[in-house]
Amino acid sequence: MRLFRSKPPTALTDDLATHLGRRPRVLARGTGPGVEVLTLVEALAVQRDGHWTIIEWHLVQSGGWRAERGRLEWRLADQSRDRVELSEPGRVPETFQERVNASIIIQQTYDAPGGGRVMIAGRRSLVPGRGDQEPVWQAVTQGGAKLSDPQVREFVLDTTARLRADYGF
Repeated sequence: MRLFRSKPPTALTDDLATHLGRRPRVLARGTGPGVEVLTLVEALAVQRDGHWTIIEWHLVQSGGWRAERGRLEWRLADQSRDRVELSEPGRVPETFQERVNASIIIQQTYDAPGGGRVMIAGRRSLVPGRGDQEPVWQAVTQGGAKLSDPQVREFVLDTTARLRADYGF
């Protein structure tokens, strides 16, 4: 496993630039069987079979590096999941976590009605020129709390509205 930063091949970044419509600002590169992963300042870029998938950091709800499996995993705000196996992760695991955290504006955890906890976060896009847009609000439950419970759902909506007002959104 390489722990130093390697510059991605020019052909790879040129291909990504064509897809993005601008030069990518690459932080780290990881590779695996049939996959290239680039962590960019504003997004995670995954190339499989010549096709790019771009995931903005504020849409990653959870995830991280599973060293024992050599796998980067993530779940998005829409609850979809994905993963890539990386034989050469480079600095992708560290930059993945740092960029997800950089997108968080507000994060608070509360006791939920009926037990358990709920974490509410306001996240911003890290794409240049879009950081001043309305944050994406996410709620994650822990313990016995369930978003399907009407009391918990109402608590999340009320608390999110209060956080938006408190922070001027």
